[in-house]
Amino acid sequence: MSDATDSSSFSFEFIISREEDRFFRRLAKANLKALIDWRSQMTLALTVYAFMIVASYIALRQELLTPPAVFAATLCLVVGQLYMYFVSSWISRQIFEKLFELDRLSQKTWHVIFDDFSIVHRGPNTESRMSWDEIATIQDSPVMVAFWYSARQGFFIPARVIGDSSARAAFVEWAGERLRRPAIAADATRPTKLFPTPERS
Repeated sequence: MSDATDSSSFSFEFIISREEDRFFRRLAKANLKALIDWRSQMTLALTVYAFMIVASYIALRQELLTPPAVFAATLCLVVGQLYMYFVSSWISRQIFEKLFELDRLSQKTWHVIFDDFSIVHRGPNTESRMSWDEIATIQDSPVMVAFWYSARQGFFIPARVIGDSSARAAFVEWAGERLRRPAIAADATRPTKLFPTPERS
């Protein structure tokens, strides 16, 4: 439910769906990936594989290993890395799916109020108030509008409770203006680049 009381405040009430919880986790994962130095990661991986090739060549020359043994060892390393990646991803998904059930998020109603100076976030047993300068950036997507304190922490408003795409765009523009005010008042610059939005799967 959305209630834009006037041009200087917005109020939203909603229950988080499992799909929205999953999408928010994908956004956070994409945000963290954007911080990774892929060049360093690739350099490290190539260094390890180069070491393996050299060590295998020396072992073959010294007849310490046979070609089938070298091939088997290399294959096991590659398969092991892929296995660990997919298993860790699967375990992480299972943990968050279980937390969604244990926290009973599908049964909790959230009420978020925005005005020119602050954001009030109310849950079943909690209430918090923050100023706009606590928000690092706003991320707009067709599924939700996410407000990030950092690359991995934040909250979101489901797009379905805001309205159609034009209403969502108007809300994002309004919120963006409030987000820039603290930086302007302090004569500082805040990064305005939004985090990347992953494809829905």
